[in-house]
Amino acid sequence: MCTMHDWSPIWIHAAGHFHYRRSWMTERADPTDHLLILVGEGSMDVTVADRSFTATAGELVVLPPHVPHRYRSVSPEWQWYWLHTDGPAVPQWWQELRTDRGPARIGVDSAVRSRFAELVSRCAAAGLELTTDRATVDATSLLAIDSCAHSLLGLLLERRRHPVGGVTGLPGWIVDHLAEPLSVTDLADVVGVSVPHLHRLVRDQFATTPMRLVTRLRLERAQRLLSETDLLVTDIAALVGYDDPLHFSRRFRQFAGRPPSAVRGNA
Repeated sequence: MCTMHDWSPIWIHAAGHFHYRRSWMTERADPTDHLLILVGEGSMDVTVADRSFTATAGELVVLPPHVPHRYRSVSPEWQWYWLHTDGPAVPQWWQELRTDRGPARIGVDSAVRSRFAELVSRCAAAGLELTTDRATVDATSLLAIDSCAHSLLGLLLERRRHPVGGVTGLPGWIVDHLAEPLSVTDLADVVGVSVPHLHRLVRDQFATTPMRLVTRLRLERAQRLLSETDLLVTDIAALVGYDDPLHFSRRFRQFAGRPPSAVRGNA
């Protein structure tokens, strides 16, 4: 019989936040629920059955039930958010979040991180811990917690189903946003990976760093605008993301081997 405490297709059993400057290891021989760990700072080594990997800041680790796993900190200071969940709907979204090899390691953006932190805060306020029976938590608090969990998982599924196109789609996105201030964190959020993972992907795909890729695309666009339009150099600088025309001129000379005025003069 369904009660007010198990109405939801997603049940949150506990959530929490660790921020330590000491080593930590957890080993679970037969976990009975799904465990999500968001790495906020530092990194962690994870072993699931016979597979091992390292998750870094900005990545979400999704561990399945009934599969032995172990995880430990590998940095002097680290911060994790964690969430234990099950329920009728969880196996379905697990199939979408998992990889072909089992456990999932997913780069997440700022919206997902904020929602995860909100969920942890709601659980803490309701006193929902690993040793707490859900039936002892009031129905209103459970409703808010499980609704927040639905929202979090909905965001995760949306990011998985409709990414920017992976790192190969990143240059096109950058070109559409050249006038905006762009940081490496912005780019990692767009691709849906952590900053360290983004550096690896961009290096492998484009043989450069994320911000050097941005600079190259800015200056290539500026070169075309100088050759094909009558726009003022100051206007072109602003269009490709440079507020300071003098800084733009210096960077352009480094890129093209001549100042913007020389390109305009040969157009």
